[in-house]
Amino acid sequence: MDDIDQRSFLEERERRIGAPILFKTYATYFAKLDGEEREFGVFLYTDGRKIILEDFERAPSIMGIPMPGLKKKQDRYVKLEVEIDIESIKRISTVTFKSAKRSLRKHMDVSRSANILNKLLSKLLTKIETEKSEVFFLEVLDRRDFERRVIRYREDKR
Repeated sequence: MDDIDQRSFLEERERRIGAPILFKTYATYFAKLDGEEREFGVFLYTDGRKIILEDFERAPSIMGIPMPGLKKKQDRYVKLEVEIDIESIKRISTVTFKSAKRSLRKHMDVSRSANILNKLLSKLLTKIETEKSEVFFLEVLDRRDFERRVIRYREDKR
């Protein structure tokens, strides 16, 4: 996406949510405890009131190189669009990818906060728990910055 396309895309999103986008990044992994899982990247942005995640259909690729002639072996693409109300976030923690995957297999949250050793040796995810008992797992490009921003937005609303 070139700069002009990106700018018009962001302007359209701002019109849609009725507020300026304060922060944007990518989640290279997204899962919701109800079984939704995206392993190829999700665009994440916020207006300070809600976190919005959405993905886009991608052409098949090999090692990141688009191969439009390849047949997709996956199910029909269904666009992901998720909104998380920042005020409804009960807790944000860091968990291991392995424990998140175990939670998804069991359809219940059995993840635990990552300890010091996990933080050194394991792939880590940000876990978001809401007051509605929703659980999300995200691999955000800069996990610490994302968590700090969400906490700040929550505090600004109080």
